[in-house]
Amino acid sequence: VQLEGILKLQNGFVPFSIKTKNFWYFPDDIFFDISNLVFCDLLHEVFGEPHQHDQRFYIRLEDIHPLRDPGRLEQNCRTLYRNKIPFMLGIISQYRNPGSEKPVLLKDKPHLVRAIDRCAAMGGSLVMHGYTHQHADETGEGFEFWDTAADRPFEDMTENEIRDRLRRGLSDLTKLGLYPIAWETPHYSASEAAYRVIGEYFSTAVESRQVSDRTYKTPQHLP
Repeated sequence: VQLEGILKLQNGFVPFSIKTKNFWYFPDDIFFDISNLVFCDLLHEVFGEPHQHDQRFYIRLEDIHPLRDPGRLEQNCRTLYRNKIPFMLGIISQYRNPGSEKPVLLKDKPHLVRAIDRCAAMGGSLVMHGYTHQHADETGEGFEFWDTAADRPFEDMTENEIRDRLRRGLSDLTKLGLYPIAWETPHYSASEAAYRVIGEYFSTAVESRQVSDRTYKTPQHLP
């Protein structure tokens, strides 16, 4: 197979897979990130197995914290709703920045709360994406339940503190009439103790999971 010639036919883009007769070639790392989903979806074709097509996907609008633009959020949700695309909203109820002394609370942003509520009415499922989604960094950028600098659980974070963060976050949301049906760990990293506590409050998680307390660099990517 003249792979170089085939690749040049793709307008500068490398195809995910190439098939000629019964030979399949995958020029990418098929077990990296979303590639494994595409690879698994192709396995029926690779082995010539007839099957019923049942492709179910959703889009998750991520890191929706108190400083997000409510108009843009609602516009995105309306586009998804109009095109009958299922979607989720990853909500963070409190924004913090080390450069500012005062946190910004979702309850102080009524326009954003109303926008989230309207998005939920369109079928958007609410996912609690941490309490502050940070520890020493800005919300949305920092890890909340894992010390990446030392690559270990935060030494100053007990199970009771983790429990308190979850309770505060859930209280903030439910008092506003927002009810998350699932959990998403900030940056997909947490200690085993944190996962145990999270399991006390949520039966469903939307994420890849850190597999041990040895390092956060071993996420579990499931097809």
